Amino acid sequence: MKTYLNLLIILLVSGCTSKTSLIQANSIEGWETINGGQWSVKDGILSGEKSAKNPKHCILISKQEFKDFKLTVEYLAVNGNSGFYFRLQAEDNPVGFKGFHAEIDSKGTNAGGIFDVGIKWMFKPDEALVKKAFKPGNWNTMVIEAVGQQIDISLNSHKMTSLKSDRSKKGKLGVQLYANENTQIKFRKIEITEL
Repeated sequence: MKTYLNLLIILLVSGCTSKTSLIQANSIEGWETINGGQWSVKDGILSGEKSAKNPKHCILISKQEFKDFKLTVEYLAVNGNSGFYFRLQAEDNPVGFKGFHAEIDSKGTNAGGIFDVGIKWMFKPDEALVKKAFKPGNWNTMVIEAVGQQIDISLNSHKMTSLKSDRSKKGKLGVQLYANENTQIKFRKIEITEL
């Protein structure tokens, strides 16, 4: 009985948090597309691709909203500019959303920095740090932690961004393919722990 009570206390203290994979086997179930792009899952890898002929951001957006979380993504930026959206809400601006955008780029430019979706840069990491952290042509691991107003982003275990903002407190996740560019991005992990 004592062991059972101790286990129950541990579960209550930990909040019963667990990791959830947001990549489904051979399906983009749980996501919807905006403005096109080619999206698919094969052998557990989510791929997105678009042509420069498309003048709009192509977005893969989650159907589910999230508030406080720790998110781990393993990505390979094959070509062009991309980004990972979070706490995304509908907004009347050129992109159609407000929220946060963690920068992903095949050249590593500002990787792990954070952009206010449709508005402006909130934080650009130091170029020397980006050069140290980013692995061009290889899989990179980005961790995004959003708890209350505090947002932290790391890239391959290097802290890239740490700031406080109440711009958006909860919302959907999304993958962006940048407008007017040939862009290709792959993810082998999108894993979230709600906090």
